[in-house]
Amino acid sequence: MGFRDVYQVDGLPVRDHDARLMKLFAGPAADTIGHARQLADESARYNLGSVKRNINVPTMALAYIRRENQDRSTFRLSGNAKIDDAQTQVLTFTERQRPTIIRSGDEDTPATGRFWIDSSTGRIVRSEIDVKPSPLSATITVTYGAVPKVDIWVPVAMVESYKQNGAQISGTASYSNFRRFDVTVATTIK
Repeated sequence: MGFRDVYQVDGLPVRDHDARLMKLFAGPAADTIGHARQLADESARYNLGSVKRNINVPTMALAYIRRENQDRSTFRLSGNAKIDDAQTQVLTFTERQRPTIIRSGDEDTPATGRFWIDSSTGRIVRSEIDVKPSPLSATITVTYGAVPKVDIWVPVAMVESYKQNGAQISGTASYSNFRRFDVTVATTIK
């Protein structure tokens, strides 16, 4: 499950988040998923504009290529593209199964999108997801890259765009200071 947590708004801290995140990841809870959803919904109140949403998480598109969700969509290769130094193949998808992964209230919100996959490594270089629950149109594009201290490619930038009733909201996020959460387990036999 992907979620985001707001640390600052207009350069001012929102509240102490380090303890809250550590508690979510490391502490046992009766309803960890519920707590993570609450965290995501709470962070959504800091979104720009009037469009209510909590899908603007940089890993959202990855839900569609997870093994357990692949049958939900139709995939096809649709060409090649060079992104920075990577030669990529473009993989498009159209979600067809109901209920959809993204919902707008009780309504299905089928998604379409693309993944730019490095032909030589299999890494995802970019992802894009489009959803169009009437009267809204949303596009979220994420760029992935290598960062220090983490041995997998991670989201480094996200551009989101929403159009509703003639109004447009767009935003850009960049990500840094990645940390790895580790858990150490020890068994003591007496």
